[in-house]
Amino acid sequence: MKKIAIILALVGGLGNLTKAQVPTWSVTPSSFTYGMTVITEISVACQALENPSNLIGAFVGTECRGVVTTSTIIQGKYVAFLIVRSNAVAGETIAFKIYDATLDTVYDATTEILFQDGASYGFLTIPFPIATNNQPTAISLSNVAIPENVDNPTVGTLATTDINLGSVFTYSFVLGSGDADNGNFIIVGDQLIVNGTLDYETKSSYTVRIATNDSGCSFEKEFAIQVTNLNEPPTAIALLGNTINENVSPETLIGSFLTTDVDLADIHAYSLVAGAGDTHNNSFTITQSGELKSAQLFNFEHEDSLYVRVRSTDPGLLSTESSFRVLVLNQNEPPTDITMNVSSFNENIPLGTSIMKLSSTDQDAIDTYTYSFNADQASDNALFTIVGDSILTGALFNYEVQEF
Repeated sequence: MKKIAIILALVGGLGNLTKAQVPTWSVTPSSFTYGMTVITEISVACQALENPSNLIGAFVGTECRGVVTTSTIIQGKYVAFLIVRSNAVAGETIAFKIYDATLDTVYDATTEILFQDGASYGFLTIPFPIATNNQPTAISLSNVAIPENVDNPTVGTLATTDINLGSVFTYSFVLGSGDADNGNFIIVGDQLIVNGTLDYETKSSYTVRIATNDSGCSFEKEFAIQVTNLNEPPTAIALLGNTINENVSPETLIGSFLTTDVDLADIHAYSLVAGAGDTHNNSFTITQSGELKSAQLFNFEHEDSLYVRVRSTDPGLLSTESSFRVLVLNQNEPPTDITMNVSSFNENIPLGTSIMKLSSTDQDAIDTYTYSFNADQASDNALFTIVGDSILTGALFNYEVQEF
């Protein structure tokens, strides 16, 4: 029955390296009883070596147990068929050394396995990897949500999964899928930090692409960063409709308030408050939904501009205030009285003589008037005429004949 070897350990880093001439590693097969096969592709810093003169050597301590060149090319890969020998059926720890013929450098591989007689590692199409370093397999970010409107907040801490224990990692932004918002962030050590301030209402989700590197081997991953919304205060109030006719009844609707707020879903409550511009607050009422109504009759001739101060409060109890002008619109009102400048005239004056002037009492001080006799009431109207604001005689009057 075929026996399977066991991978013992993987140690971080590139592995020890030395400058050397072509190594003189050798093994005497007849000196050993047992053997196993390793079909391998070798790499340094995650770069596959592509020189047929490269060597891979198997060692127990300082004793060479097998050596071969990577001179076989299969599907573009430089593959070595290595026979590893031992005098123990199983249990010896096998380490590997790599000779890079291009750089004339020997490296200690990080891969170690346990010897097992008859075992076989790797296939022609899938060689067993022997490397000076292993590629990181994952990156994690301790947090992916940050509040809006905070200057340069730290998003979270980056960490790398790597079977090479003790590796030191550096992080950087890289191009590729998910790199759209790399420029909005910076990396300091293993900390991902916002480069400035983010606004939820402008953009609520960002993506970055980050690479981790452990002295040659790297791994990349896309991260989605969510911006969390914070309640922000309303910034302005507007009054739609700010006029009311004079002499209309209380509880007349004047207009409605609207609030500017970046938190578009907020519903605002309105109230009249003390402060600059609150002169006529007592003359109005306001509903929580923002309807401004009159609380009394207004008279244009008495006062044509009124002022109120209003507060708008959001669900988080943040608020803004502003004062508003309400215009009272003039309405034409009837005259309330007519007066004559005299109440008597002399007898025997000529026909058509102006005997008195008429004037009107009216709140609308700039009004002009026309006068006429009221035909509905019995009187001596027929004895007179009106021209403009003057009453003229329309007959000859004799006191002794008739006293009017």
